[in-house]
Amino acid sequence: MSQREILTPFHLANESGYGQILQNTLAVIYVRDRQGRFIFANQRFLEAFDIPLKELLGKTCADLFPADIARQYEKNDRRVLDLREVMEFEETAPVQGQERTYISIKFPLFDSSGDVFALCGISTDITERKKKENLLYDVAVKLCSIPDESLFDDVVQYLSERLGVDFAMVGRVRPDSPWVQTVAACERGQRLESFDYPLDGTPCAEVIGREFYCVPCDLLQRYPGDNMLSHGGYESYAGYPLYDSQGAPLGLLAVTHRTPLRDISFIESILKIFSLRVAVALERQQVEAEKKAAEAERKQLARQLQQAQKMEAIGQLTGGIAHDFNNLLTGVMGYISLAQEQPACQHDPKLQRYLERAQAAGRKAGELIQQMLTFSRGEHGEPRAVQVSQLLPEFVTLMEASLPSSIEVQLHNDPGLPAVMVDPLHLEQVLMNLCINARDAMDGSGRLILRSRRLQCRHGVCESCQQSVHGDFIAISVGDSGSGIAPNVMERMFEPFYSTKDTGKGSGMGLAMVHGIVHEYGGHVLVESQAGKGSVFTVLLPVCAQAAAQLSAPTSTATPTRVLRGKVLVVDDQPVVSEFMQDLLQDWGLEVVVFNQPQPALAFAVAQGDTLLAAIVDYTMPRLTGLEWAQQVAQQQAGLPVLLYSGYREEIDSAAAARAGVRDILRKPIDEKQLFQWLRNLAETKSQR
Repeated sequence: MSQREILTPFHLANESGYGQILQNTLAVIYVRDRQGRFIFANQRFLEAFDIPLKELLGKTCADLFPADIARQYEKNDRRVLDLREVMEFEETAPVQGQERTYISIKFPLFDSSGDVFALCGISTDITERKKKENLLYDVAVKLCSIPDESLFDDVVQYLSERLGVDFAMVGRVRPDSPWVQTVAACERGQRLESFDYPLDGTPCAEVIGREFYCVPCDLLQRYPGDNMLSHGGYESYAGYPLYDSQGAPLGLLAVTHRTPLRDISFIESILKIFSLRVAVALERQQVEAEKKAAEAERKQLARQLQQAQKMEAIGQLTGGIAHDFNNLLTGVMGYISLAQEQPACQHDPKLQRYLERAQAAGRKAGELIQQMLTFSRGEHGEPRAVQVSQLLPEFVTLMEASLPSSIEVQLHNDPGLPAVMVDPLHLEQVLMNLCINARDAMDGSGRLILRSRRLQCRHGVCESCQQSVHGDFIAISVGDSGSGIAPNVMERMFEPFYSTKDTGKGSGMGLAMVHGIVHEYGGHVLVESQAGKGSVFTVLLPVCAQAAAQLSAPTSTATPTRVLRGKVLVVDDQPVVSEFMQDLLQDWGLEVVVFNQPQPALAFAVAQGDTLLAAIVDYTMPRLTGLEWAQQVAQQQAGLPVLLYSGYREEIDSAAAARAGVRDILRKPIDEKQLFQWLRNLAETKSQR
């Protein structure tokens, strides 16, 4: 076949409609003969390689391209011609000084006799696609190589660099709030501190919980109220939503730029690739935060339980010790009183002085027992509506008298505070203990500050019971300018008998009593302390919604002549108490029958109840309590008046005691005047029948 015969078909094709298709397609089309010489090229080829058709025809690839590229073309051409089939190759070519990448489809051309006379190639420029593929591959590799601990920071830095944008961020939705909090952000290559970003009126509101959103230009005109965009002068925006494994919105990936964005589909692809791992990491971070919060709460609850169990155990032990002390003190104080009434004492001033000192020591022991009972909640006050703003000035006046002049006392008292339900004597005890501790912490010189205010507490923790504190309180603070409290002391300072003072200078019951009183009225204690800067103890008492004045009727304490008649039954398992009661009642002229076991006393009361003026029964006895004893007596001897006495007065159910025929309840140590008056009234009532 001659050269003219070869060219004629392509010349005719050029003139036909098929030729127009070949000339106007974007693909590069060419034909080379078996010797590799060009015998046809379309207009796209001629423009790409800037060569006229006349100069191209008859030349080979070696004449037009670098040697390595030409050899690759020739190798690919030879495979097609030898195998006589269509094949596809990825080839490169220098175009206007730049290397371009093409997908080339090459196939053999056959003459009428079936012989291959030439090769046709159709090459499509895939340079941009190839760049994107390479970049996406690079993104995938980069995404796999980023460590979890720096994921968010590395992602925004990488996005900023690869997409060539001014700003990139990972944002997390704040729960129950129309705000986004940045987990990581980068502006012009510089990482930024975390900040909150409002959603209302911003492009991010179009992304979260929705889908990819892009504003390629005129961003400020569309969102004029977005201060961050205005401040940065941003012109374009793209954002991709983040979801957790359950499909709930987590946040977003977003980029902004000061000029219009190009190739939006590519940006979307990149953001989508990163969104998967970022969302997983965000969800994991959220789960870990929730687990940490749950673990912290569990530990806090465990500390609360441990503290409550410890304080309860110590309280029970303290209450038991106080009860035993009360029994002993009843005998000691009673016999001192009996000794003081003996004629020998009246004529012996030295003996009288000794007994008075012993009685004073006994009263101090009684005060310590009351503190122990207050801590263990075995003793309750008589709460009434108290105006703290009225009580504090009087208390400060009293307190200043017991402080050295080297301590300055300041009172910041908010007027018009709501009332609290508390026994005012108990409240003064609490404040007195705190002020004494503050005085000792300042070593006799410094500034003591008392303050009252209303406080809405949300996230406090009570220092003594370790429970969370929230609610509406009246807060009374006692602050000092001392040296502060050591952490190891803070852990134990509310325990009974724990003291950092020198031996003999403190009983260790002060803060234990504060704990008992404050919690009795539903309150808590907050403590702030800094080394070298002092401490502040804040007592929180619940606000009383309806304060009402409470009146108490005066009671007479006068004791008539101590002469009584009648038989009295005394039942107490402690011989030291029962013996004292026998001596005391006999001195008043009464006949006394004593039992140290409740069961024999029960049989005696049922049999001889009609002959008895009254029965005085200890509440806490083994196998049968005083209340149970009274109930059984009432079933068989209903007319016998029963008086219960105990170191735990408030533990007795008054209503149940009344139903059992109990006439009254007294507290140990016995108030002799009160007991005498009760028996005298009973004797007078019986004589009038």
